[in-house]
Amino acid sequence: MITLESIKNGIELQREEALAKVVKAKPGTREYTYALGVRDAITDCLNYVISEINESEVKDD
Repeated sequence: MITLESIKNGIELQREEALAKVVKAKPGTREYTYALGVRDAITDCLNYVISEINESEVKDD
C-alpha cells in the first residue's frame, strides 16, 4: 500500500538526485538554472507531503 511516508521517502530520493545535479553543474549555465528549478520544485513537493503527514498525525491523536 502506498502511504504518505513512502511518498515522502521517494521524493527525498529525487531531491538528493537533483542536489547532485546542482553540484555538478557550473553556476550561471542553463543546466545549473534548470537543476535549481527542479530542486526547488521537489523541495516544495516534499514540504507539502511532510505537512500532510503532520496534519494526519494530529487528526489521529
